[in-house]
Amino acid sequence: MKRTIGLLLSIFFICANIFPNWQRKVINYERNQYKGGFQNWMIDQASNGWIYCANSVGLLEFDGTNWSLYNVRNNVLRAVKVIGDRIYVGGSSEFGFFEPNDIGLLTYKSLSEKTRDWGGEVWNILADESTIYFLSDRHIHIYNKKTDAIITISASHKIDCSTLVKNILYIGTSDGIFRLNKQNTLSLLQSSEPLKGR
Repeated sequence: MKRTIGLLLSIFFICANIFPNWQRKVINYERNQYKGGFQNWMIDQASNGWIYCANSVGLLEFDGTNWSLYNVRNNVLRAVKVIGDRIYVGGSSEFGFFEPNDIGLLTYKSLSEKTRDWGGEVWNILADESTIYFLSDRHIHIYNKKTDAIITISASHKIDCSTLVKNILYIGTSDGIFRLNKQNTLSLLQSSEPLKGR
């Protein structure tokens, strides 16, 4: 009996090593390896496979071998979204994008300089074909990629969540679910009345 169990276990472990496709190699990196801050708030991946992290001390870039850190005015970054060659970021009273220069190094362009004094934290970045939405605690910053213009909309309550559905922005607050209409104003969805205060 012991021989049979031993034989079965041996076959199992041999087969497990021969066909490990179900296993993905997971590598954990320590903070001293990537030389960033203690917290990565959001992660996105570029089409070339490179990883970008919104980190507590800036933007982390990982090419599969090396880590690079790009600071943004000594601000904490909380959101990152990769679209084409641009890496959109947002954080403490700051948002904008990185793009590669002529030699491939990332350079930063602040978009928050184009808005009035708003403060707050950018927690999410959403995008459709021509528009980037930077969502902070109580503001939606709408960046038109074609015109390079920004419109800022204030929400009546703290924005708890946000999503894009068929290129329409929806936000959730303690006052209900709102939809951003074509006039760039927020309209309460009547069907969200039962969710008020929850």
